[in-house]
Amino acid sequence: MIEICLNTRLLHCFPASKLNMKRMMTACVWLVMLTVQPSFGQDTGKKWTLQECIDYALKNNIQLKKSQVQRLSVEEDVLQSKAELLPSLNASTSQNVVYRPFISSGQSTVANGYVQSSVDKVYYNGSYGVNANWTVWNGNKNKNTIKLNQLTVQQAQVDSVVTARSIEEHIVQLYVQILYTTEAIAVSKQSLETSKLNEQRGQAMVDTSTTSWWPRAT
Repeated sequence: MIEICLNTRLLHCFPASKLNMKRMMTACVWLVMLTVQPSFGQDTGKKWTLQECIDYALKNNIQLKKSQVQRLSVEEDVLQSKAELLPSLNASTSQNVVYRPFISSGQSTVANGYVQSSVDKVYYNGSYGVNANWTVWNGNKNKNTIKLNQLTVQQAQVDSVVTARSIEEHIVQLYVQILYTTEAIAVSKQSLETSKLNEQRGQAMVDTSTTSWWPRAT
């Protein structure tokens, strides 16, 4: 079906007044061959129905996939704009450990008549922070942004539907053209067979007339 879409664009490149019957029949024959034969690597005996052609195109069309991705992106924008109405909370922390093995001085304390000295070789310090932010009112900018993104989502959905319907329309037009061409080929074959029979009948009548008028020997 991808090849059929390419051939459709090729036909539309020429004005209808400049397409003669031979060129039109050639294009139609190619369309019939592309429709009857499946894509490379599949069963060569498979014939595509109209619904199969439409389903395949809707599943693999690049433009339709782009519109669907755009719609998903805009939906994420809506969620982001709604999240901005809520307060935000950030927390941070940091720790630092220092080890000094060659310290000569320390701390001394006197307890019960004894002097006790200690040397700290490991030093530890840390910091903690919490930050909260909440926009109470900014001229309804956040709410209007939500409405704008929601409208953009609706537009993206409509664009996806329009693209899908346009693809279906082109495929149906091609399919009907293929059916019409197939029927025209069958009618032409029947006309050819009838013409051959008429030719044989006329030749027989000519032979009979020639024989009847030929002088007989006495």
